[in-house]
Amino acid sequence: MSLAALGGVVSAAAGAACFDAGLALQALDAREVPREHGLRPALLVRLVRRRRWVAATALAFAGWPFHLLALGLAPLSLVQPTLALGLVLLLYLGHRVLGERVGRTELLAVAGVVAGVAVLAWAAPPETTHHAEPGRIAAGLAPVVLIALLPVVLPRVGVRPPAQLLAFAAGAAFAFTGVGSKLLVDDLRAQAFAGALLWTALIALVGFCGVLIEMSALQVQQATHVGPNVFVVQVCVPVLLAPLVSGERWSDTPLSGGVILMAVAATALSAVVLARSPAVAGFADSAATE
Repeated sequence: MSLAALGGVVSAAAGAACFDAGLALQALDAREVPREHGLRPALLVRLVRRRRWVAATALAFAGWPFHLLALGLAPLSLVQPTLALGLVLLLYLGHRVLGERVGRTELLAVAGVVAGVAVLAWAAPPETTHHAEPGRIAAGLAPVVLIALLPVVLPRVGVRPPAQLLAFAAGAAFAFTGVGSKLLVDDLRAQAFAGALLWTALIALVGFCGVLIEMSALQVQQATHVGPNVFVVQVCVPVLLAPLVSGERWSDTPLSGGVILMAVAATALSAVVLARSPAVAGFADSAATE
């Protein structure tokens, strides 16, 4: 692994720590807002009046510069799965601070995340500095945006989206922001400032919808159910889109990308196990009790 890729992994891990810790705290206030405000801007209006939620959101937002730095040092197919390392931090906090037991299953999941990221660091293609043409980017991202905005659009036509859709839609929104962040970094390096401003605006818009949908999901489901679904979509979709939109060439990687897909699958599965573990859930529950 090159020094640049190592720096990308470290930066992505720092960003993940901010994202996951922020989400664990955001979930507490989201559950206290009446459900009738779900999927409406009024939900966020009520949440911004709560200091803890604002602090948690600031913590999560602080992870974005680390994410951008990681995307400038390492390929998208390595950076996104590395976000799973944030769950390892929550597991550690649940164990050290709360005394929650960490069993063999959790340890195997941690090993799965670390091994998956290590394999990706070895198998991922070199970091790219130029992305695909606008037509290919639109073809790849249009379905993602459609899924992300579906829970916001359906209530406007009298249809209440199922609760199971919310987490996946939020994951799609954050998958878009992940890919968009990569394209933003490329445009900044190429000094294409108009494109950089466009991507910044789109990331802000879709990211806002993602936060609204995720907070609405946390009103009706436990964080241990919402988090894994959001994470799997947020990680897997950008990796699958990487060859199409970010210019990554998998043909020269082991098994022509097969090793990358297996490592991403192993990382995502291990992350789901961690997100549902009592130690991670206990961290949020303790904060709620306090």
